[in-house]
Amino acid sequence: MATTSKAKSASPTPDVEKSRDDEHQHLLQTLPREESWISSSASMYLYQGFWCSARGLKPVISFQRHFQAFDSDVMVASFPKCGTTWLKALTFSTLYRDRFARGQNPLLASNPHQLVPFLELNVYLNNPCPDLDNIFRLYKPRLFATHVSYASLPTSIKDSKWVPFTEDEEKGGVVEEIANICSFETLKELEVNKKGILSSVGIPVPHKDFFRTGKVGDWSNHLTPSMVERLEKLMHEKFDNSGLTFKLSSET
Repeated sequence: MATTSKAKSASPTPDVEKSRDDEHQHLLQTLPREESWISSSASMYLYQGFWCSARGLKPVISFQRHFQAFDSDVMVASFPKCGTTWLKALTFSTLYRDRFARGQNPLLASNPHQLVPFLELNVYLNNPCPDLDNIFRLYKPRLFATHVSYASLPTSIKDSKWVPFTEDEEKGGVVEEIANICSFETLKELEVNKKGILSSVGIPVPHKDFFRTGKVGDWSNHLTPSMVERLEKLMHEKFDNSGLTFKLSSET
């Protein structure tokens, strides 16, 4: 099992922070750069195969350098905008299913992103060496999330731990209970997910924006014909000779 230092972390000194900023600026000058699709006044940098903002790159590097995994850690690793909020809810409820009584799931009062924080977007955002023992003191094993690509993950991260349901849990309806509380309809209608704001890399995102209509084909109400044409072209290029085929469906 991997080990971590028991020493409590502290905020970096001004000299250390300046050295870190200087190193960061030097790195940015060496990376391929493109105009950000989020804001025309910002730039995105190609780092180890994925695009990242200047502000977002610094915590990614801190995460790479300083995170030390335990063999028991569970990591929710996903691409952005592919169901991460839902996956966090399912993972949290499954992993900690014996920690709280029925009807007292923390998901009823907290957004999934608050319960399963991103390492690079939240935990390491303002501190290169955060106190993980304190941040993740409530539940064991530790449960994290990341959008960082596989190539850029810290070397200490192992495969996620599988947590099977027992026969008694299956007979007792635990699986159905988790499926119900983590259903798209339930999560979307919770007051905590209708209100509040989550800040990732300094960008405020309303909780409600993590829950859309959940309807197949709803993309046709948001994407222009030129966007659809571009996506289709990319799909054909990337999946050519893979044996996979895709049929786009829409509501119109």
